[in-house]
Formats: sequence, C-alpha cells, structure tokens
Amino acid sequence: MKMILKAVQIYAEDGLLTNSSLVIDGERIACVGDVNTDGNEVIDFGNAMILPGLIDTHVHGGGGYDVMDATTDALCKLAEYKASEGVTAFCPTTVTTSLAKTKRAVQVAKEASALNTKGARMLRTFCEGPYINPAYKGAHPEEWILDLNLEEIDDLLAAGEGTIGSFALAPEKQDASVIIPYLTAQNVQTRLGHSAATLETAREAISLGANAFIHTYNAMSPLGHREPGMVGAALTDDRAYCELICDFVHVAKEAVQIVYRCKPPDKIILITDGLKAAGIPDGTYELGELPVVVKNGVCRTLSGALAGSTLRVIDAIQNMMSLGIPFAECLQMATANPARAIGIYNETGSLKAGKLADITVIDRDFHILFVMSNGRVLVDNRNHKGE
Repeated sequence: MKMILKAVQIYAEDGLLTNSSLVIDGERIACVGDVNTDGNEVIDFGNAMILPGLIDTHVHGGGGYDVMDATTDALCKLAEYKASEGVTAFCPTTVTTSLAKTKRAVQVAKEASALNTKGARMLRTFCEGPYINPAYKGAHPEEWILDLNLEEIDDLLAAGEGTIGSFALAPEKQDASVIIPYLTAQNVQTRLGHSAATLETAREAISLGANAFIHTYNAMSPLGHREPGMVGAALTDDRAYCELICDFVHVAKEAVQIVYRCKPPDKIILITDGLKAAGIPDGTYELGELPVVVKNGVCRTLSGALAGSTLRVIDAIQNMMSLGIPFAECLQMATANPARAIGIYNETGSLKAGKLADITVIDRDFHILFVMSNGRVLVDNRNHKGE
C-alpha cells in the first residue's frame, strides 16, 4: 500500500504547491501533486509545510554522541538525534587525530550505516583533518596535523571502502596540486579550509576540483584589501560553495549578509558543525579528544577558541530568514545545495517523483512534526507539537 502525504504547502522541486499531495511508494516518491487517495494510507498535515528532507554535510556529533566515539551504537544514536532535528541525511565528520583513530572512525561509520534503521541516513564520511594548516587549526589538536601524503590518503580511502566522500585540505600545503585532482578522480570532494591560503592559491585549488569552503570566515585567512585571502576567494568565486554556521556566534549577522550579497543563493550551504553537546545541557564535553566547554549553548576549547556548535539546521534556516532572506532560498541552502555539492542531487535534496522519500514536515512555528528518510518514518510528533 502506498502512503499519501497531504498539506496546505508542499515545497516541491518545480515550485510551491498548495493544498496538494505526495505519494510515497516504498523508499521513493512516486508522484508529486493531486492524486486519488482511495485505498491508500493518507496522512493529512493540514496547515503544515512539507519540505525536502534537511541535509547536514558537516556533523561531528549530537545528542551526547560523537563520530570519534567510533562505535556503531554511538553513530546510530547520533543518526537518531539528527532525525529528531528534522535532518534526513548527514555526513559523519571526523576531527584531526591519529591516522589510526581516523581510520577506525571511518570504518565504524561504514559499519553503522548498514545497521542504522531508526536514524537519519548516513552519507559518505567527511574527513576534516589532518591535512590542515596549524596556524588556523581552530579546535583541531596541532600534534596530529600532517603534511599531505598520497599513500596515507589512499590507506584511508581503502579503509572506508568507498564511504569517504570528502576531505578537508589547506590548499597551500605541498602537493595539494596533485592531491586535489587525484581525489576528484576518485569521486571524493575536496573542501577548503583551516587554511592560510592566498586568494590566488584558493582559486587554483578550485580550478583543480575543490568545490566548497569549510565554515566560511572561520579558521581561514581573512579578507584584506590588498590580499583578499581565503575569505575573498570564497566570496568572489562562484564555482565553489560557501558553508556557513549561521548561529550568529561563529559569524556575525552582517557577515552573513555579506555572504548572501556576494554569493548566488544556490552556492550557500547551511551546516551545523555540530558536536556531541548539541541537544543536551551545557557542560564540559569533548570534540574528538579535545575538551570543550559549552555555556549558553556556545562551545569553546579551554583556550577560548570556538569548537563546533549546538545549532540545529532548522534554526539556521530561521536565522537566515531573520535577515530578510526568503524562506524558499533559505530552505534551498539546507536541501538542494548540500545535495548538489556532494553529488547526490539526483537522489535527494528536492521533492520530485523518482527521488528518495526524504521528507521533513514542520508546522508554522517551525516545530518538527514528521521526518521520513528513504521512505522510513523516523519521527512522528503530530500528537505532541512543540514538545
């Protein structure tokens, strides 16, 4: 039996539908638009909004669990937490540590993905480190930061058996001009960040295949009027996406507005950079092996550097909207844009017949009502709105 979802508003790939329906058949969307509901299960969300499933491509942890815990239970519990946020798919993200621990985390993420039945779908892993610049290390331990090494990267890729989807690189590192095209040929995305690169070096990296800037503004060479740096490249080169942690802590409102004025809306990606403290009370936690203190929801290392966030994607969307940016564009930054950046838009990122049934439903107060990933119902809050 098929499942039919109805609502006052459906944000479909071809435009906003009013008082319409979606038909779910197994793990995919069978039809978008008005249909005959006879003989099928119907869920009518009334005045709610049916959205493409939210995607978070930069996630270290949440709900008390961390990718670097490197257990299948922790990864599956993290996936359940992300679903509670309204996220239908996410990239488990490593942090700089020993290669042995990184390899183990990648292997466990692969194993957990196969076991995960109750949480958001795990996309291919994002390795953030160890190939970054210690001058812009942020919350990454300097003792584990390494120079680029093709043999090491091949070893990590082999450990992941095709499940590593992205590497973070500082493009000024020696051999970046060899590594970036190599990764691109392996269908592995290069994201630029934690870097002291000049504008010219960053642009060259994009020419070689890199296609995104990690948490724009944070942990990268700043915009100067003579040397525009990484920030200048991020703002002016529309071949690459800008990730943004839109919590107004990592990036001021005005700086977010500058990104929006400089970049096309389809080149901005909202991320959380979430760590295990997301969704749980303030306290002392870890990002990988690094102690971090969370106070009023803001995460910092013991030395005071920002260290990930407790942001939810739905909150990032609302923060963008508070700057006067249309909802449809903000939604695109958390659905279609990340899907395109990591090469999965043919499968998800919008509501269209034939795509995976990745669906998030919210009410008018932006509470998460219902979450479906691959046609699996993960969250159903219709009977306890706002709790």
